Amino acid sequence: MKLRIFTLKRSPTPPHEVRKEIVPSGGEMVVLEHFFYELDFYYENRPTDFSIYIDDQQIEDDLIEHIPEKKCIKAHYFQYFSNNLGFIQITCGDAAHYVRVDASKITGSEAEYLLSYLYDKNKPLLMKFLSEGENEGSGSSDPPAAFSQEILNRLHSFVDVMEALYPEFDFHPVAFEEEVLTVRPYEPHHIDSQGIDWLLNNLDEIIFDPAFRDDPNAVQIGHKYGIIDRIATKEYTKNLRTYENELILGSFDFVNEFINQMETILQEQFQKPNEVDNENVYASFEAIKVILLRRAYDEIDLLRKKLTNLKYKYQRSFPGVLARNESGVVTPEFRKNKHYWKAFSEIQQLRSVSLGDSEDNFFFNINFLDKLYELFNFYQIIDLLKEYYADKNCEFVEQKNDGLMNRCFSVISKEVGNEWMLNFIFNPRITTYPQETNLVLHGKVDKRSKVYTPDYVLELSKGRDIRYAIMDAKYKNAKTVVENDIKELAFKYYTCLRISGARAEIQKPDYLWLLCPDAYHGRPRWVLNYQENFLPIIGAVISKPDEEGPLRREMIRILQRWQIS
Repeated sequence: MKLRIFTLKRSPTPPHEVRKEIVPSGGEMVVLEHFFYELDFYYENRPTDFSIYIDDQQIEDDLIEHIPEKKCIKAHYFQYFSNNLGFIQITCGDAAHYVRVDASKITGSEAEYLLSYLYDKNKPLLMKFLSEGENEGSGSSDPPAAFSQEILNRLHSFVDVMEALYPEFDFHPVAFEEEVLTVRPYEPHHIDSQGIDWLLNNLDEIIFDPAFRDDPNAVQIGHKYGIIDRIATKEYTKNLRTYENELILGSFDFVNEFINQMETILQEQFQKPNEVDNENVYASFEAIKVILLRRAYDEIDLLRKKLTNLKYKYQRSFPGVLARNESGVVTPEFRKNKHYWKAFSEIQQLRSVSLGDSEDNFFFNINFLDKLYELFNFYQIIDLLKEYYADKNCEFVEQKNDGLMNRCFSVISKEVGNEWMLNFIFNPRITTYPQETNLVLHGKVDKRSKVYTPDYVLELSKGRDIRYAIMDAKYKNAKTVVENDIKELAFKYYTCLRISGARAEIQKPDYLWLLCPDAYHGRPRWVLNYQENFLPIIGAVISKPDEEGPLRREMIRILQRWQIS
């Protein structure tokens, strides 16, 4: 089936909204995440199922219309691509098409800052999001093959494992005993038949002199007397030139070749024209790709340096061993020695990885831009707290690790007579009884949800006093946040919550701040309160890359009002 995509363009003259088709550019249909679009599938053979999917999410039936006379299945105007960035799959029946989505709520430079920042703060978690939509395929409707982070992870794993195993290889290498003749200073007990044969062929090792005639250590050869200077003796030594050691050294050559292939692919990507990511353009897929390619390039360079140093160490421990760069077979020695078996398994896993032969080896899909925005603000606030309390008598503690991140950052005051603890928690669960916090559901709670999970909770414990500030990151336009979301969330996170065990039964959170990536009519902060002398304070504040000032000021106001500054 053929896919046609339409959007509405505003016009100053009637009709004020003009239907415009998205024309493929460079073989790709490019859409913006926040626009409303109509999706039209035209068929030749009528399908049995009229369902349309965006990736694995089905479009609601009331948005779908079948127009038999036009042989068309239409999805009416809607924000189908919200929170997406990269390639997404649109499916109807057996037909699948890929569309490229560019972000529109942040610019290219802001996206670079955000992704670079999260890359430094928590690379595994960031890459988990970036790889959620990785796919590989073939045919004109398929996206490019995935340059998976899994490949870089495998390389890191190989280097880390071989680094950890090196002491074992250095101390317990596989070797076989070999009989050799070693030339050494003569001692009477060194003499044997092999030594005598060697000596007869190396008479220059005997010092002849008539004066040695009566020396008890002299030997007589013909009419000459002499003293033996050196002699060859039989010894058993360890020979490291084994098949297993050759494969171990050869693995470093293989990995180096693999890294060179990856570097070539990345260099080809850099040579392709990409959109300029400055302050005035959308955060396009191409611009984001360049950011991640640049990071991957730096990572590969670091891997190569580590690999070179590691190979040198193994060569020093395996003198005389020649590298064998091949897949190899399992031998009894590999199975018998734990460190050899672990290294062999790691090598085989890496050899099974293929970079593919696609011209464009980098593909990803982010359909969690809102989640990335949440993570960005989480680490931003942690950095702010660290900076604010850096010169004070406080201890920093990170806890509640879920495998990918520490969900709680604590500041603990060590000042005698002024003890307190500040917890900053990511996605805490709030139910009808205390769990991660002392906040509990209260009053007319939405029956559809018995668990609330605000993005962040700031909790102060000072003596018997417990105070709370709730923050929620909204990857939306400030106009939508202020005019629509704030009322709903004020009811949810203020009216429907109370502090369990507090002195006053109706004690509530002190603050509710919604964080959004732009300003409301040019105002970086907006408050629902008529005046701010009394709590609670409920409002929205801008928070985005390169503009952390407004959020910083609100955080400092909270800390000062709680008297823990």
